[in-house]
Amino acid sequence: MLLIKIICVGSLVGGLLGAPELKIIDLMDQSLWSSLGYPEKSILDTSRRNIQVDPLSAQPGLELWNPEYFPSADNIINRVSGRPFTISVEGNVGSGKSTLLQYFTDYPDISVYKEPVEMWTNLNGTDFLGLVYQDSKRWGMAFESLVQRSMLDHHIRDRRQKGKLTPAVKVMERSLQSCRYCFVEQLRTVLSIGEVNLLDSWHQLMKNNIEFDIDVDVIIYLKTSPEVAFQRVRKRNRQQEMSLPLDYFDQMHRC
Repeated sequence: MLLIKIICVGSLVGGLLGAPELKIIDLMDQSLWSSLGYPEKSILDTSRRNIQVDPLSAQPGLELWNPEYFPSADNIINRVSGRPFTISVEGNVGSGKSTLLQYFTDYPDISVYKEPVEMWTNLNGTDFLGLVYQDSKRWGMAFESLVQRSMLDHHIRDRRQKGKLTPAVKVMERSLQSCRYCFVEQLRTVLSIGEVNLLDSWHQLMKNNIEFDIDVDVIIYLKTSPEVAFQRVRKRNRQQEMSLPLDYFDQMHRC
């Protein structure tokens, strides 16, 4: 798995399409790799390198795109689960994830799954997103259970089946990994130990069973300052998020 951090300055999509280069940094920190439960790999030897990559031409930086970091075509085709090449786009609230995913929707061979905010804000008339922001101690367990359920649905889609044409690449907005290792951890101070352990047990069950195969091949992390993310959220004016203080964005930035 490869972790790519993109430093977001100004218009994200405009930068991707018009800027002469992307800065891809800090491939994967050893402690983060271990916390996610993955074995050590040679990719760790390249961590903390700064590599300049021109996304529009075959120039220096192509060393990133080799089998050391990505599974081979044979590996993908022969996956028992049938999971396609999977990319998760991660980042703070308001970092530009949805904007980036919109760019991928122009490609017919790529399936795109945005966070199901409509479900989270209206599940049979219940606004779980609004409730967890209002009282995370009371609603944290319920909301994270809902997130796990909806993210699992995205993870298991587009599995290769005989006689069925499926997308070669899947791009997801966030993943079960960030659900468990970011948001559950952020709620650890208000959830009971039993609630955290229960959420973790569900994650471990999905992680350790090949029929689920919730792995991802690439993580794109959109690194945005808490202040910028805060201002973007205020500007988009989503009702459930308007009460979030700047401190929340700072906590998620450090997660």
